[in-house]
Amino acid sequence: MEDRNESKGIDKEEFSALLRNKMILSAAIRSCIREAASMDPRAICDCLELEEDGMTVKNVELDDPSGQYEGMLDNVYRLRIPGKSDILLVFNKG
Repeated sequence: MEDRNESKGIDKEEFSALLRNKMILSAAIRSCIREAASMDPRAICDCLELEEDGMTVKNVELDDPSGQYEGMLDNVYRLRIPGKSDILLVFNKG
């Protein structure tokens, strides 16, 4: 029997790696977060926490002691738009 996710052409690790690229994530944020809709993608990049390489977005580690959200909180990012509250973004490969 074929795994439903295999038929979608991209696995969970590939999905996470793509999202962690600051330019790809900033485009996704611009298209789905109202507070960032009018921002330039490079300005959105400046609002993300990046790894030392300057291209990879840091993943926010959330506690899930019950394991209730296992596998659902693998792609969590913090967006800090000046003058607004922090926004935690959760992306899941469905």
